[in-house]
This record gives sequence, C-alpha cells and structure tokens, in this order.
Amino acid sequence: MKTKMAKKIEKVSDLKEKSHHPSPITHHPNSSTLKDLPVGARLLYRAKSDWRCAVLSMIGEETATLIVCSPTGRTYRLRRAPEAEIIFDGRIPILKAESEEDWRENLTVYDIRW
Repeated sequence: MKTKMAKKIEKVSDLKEKSHHPSPITHHPNSSTLKDLPVGARLLYRAKSDWRCAVLSMIGEETATLIVCSPTGRTYRLRRAPEAEIIFDGRIPILKAESEEDWRENLTVYDIRW
C-alpha cells in the first residue's frame, strides 16, 4: 500500500515527464541583443568596479530595463538600448562591456545568506 507522499511524488514525476518545456535559451549564437532574450533572463553586467548579476525585466521599443543586484543587498534599474549586444560564455549571457576583463576574476561577492 502506497503512502500519500509516495502518491504525490508519482503524480509530480508523471507531470514532469508529460510537460517537458525546453529552456527559452537552448541554443544561442555567439552574439545576440537584449531584445533577443526573454523577459526574466539572467545575465552578467559590468558595473564600474565589478561584474554583477542582472535580470531583464522589460523590453520596450526604445529601452530595455535591467534590474541589477548590488553587493549591499539592494537592487537598481538600468536602461539600455534593446539593440545592446549580448555575448555568451558557454550558456552564460553577458552584456558586452568595454572592459576586456574576465568576469570570473572580479564577480561581485554577494552575502551568502541570500
């Protein structure tokens, strides 16, 4: 006799098998633009002093809005042109910056409690 928990786990497993949705970023060329990314896409952004994580929150005709996480725990918005170039490091989208610095060397350290 199966327990209630075992039945729930089976139902969830069945749903996962039936509803396979591929990731919106399954294949990407070497470069792209902000307007090619889906809303909610996470990317890396070069701030003045370091690399930070950002989320694409809105794409309009004239601007794309990014929400950037700061190391202090706050967030702020940036507006960029929807045609701003995105490059990929493997599967990681990066907003192209003038700096040639590798993002791995200077990625922002966030509070580990978050």
